[in-house]
Amino acid sequence: MGNPVVYGLIKSLHDLSSIVWIGSLFFISLFLIPAANLITEKEKRTEILNSIFDKLTYFVIASIILLAITGILEHNFARIHALKNSVELAPAYKIIHLIKYLLTGLMVLFAVLRQIMRKKAKGNNINKKAKNPFLLIYINSFLGLIVVLLSGILAALA
Repeated sequence: MGNPVVYGLIKSLHDLSSIVWIGSLFFISLFLIPAANLITEKEKRTEILNSIFDKLTYFVIASIILLAITGILEHNFARIHALKNSVELAPAYKIIHLIKYLLTGLMVLFAVLRQIMRKKAKGNNINKKAKNPFLLIYINSFLGLIVVLLSGILAALA
């Protein structure tokens, strides 16, 4: 598998980035939004949520970039390992990897759309225009869960 220290470092960075991005989605979906909804003053709720989202945005963007880089490197390590052992990557591995890439791409698209929507709504009441302004966050959380499950399956197949 090449240099195990390098592979271990790449895998660790990939896992850490996943924790930051998908973990923040879970935190927002399961804890932050429900807690913020307890704040009855809409302006205060918007101010608090925007402050948290502004701080998280930089970490999430960095995590997405690092995930893309380390994900490609991890896949290359798996291919090299397979070639060294004169075996073909299992078709299931290739299909699951493709699905994982597609879902992650969709998650990135939703993250970008959410950021664009936030910029447009900045300064306005966060609940003013949309029935559920957090729908993209909930969808991304669900997609993140699927990506994590697929990652576990890939680890078992590699």
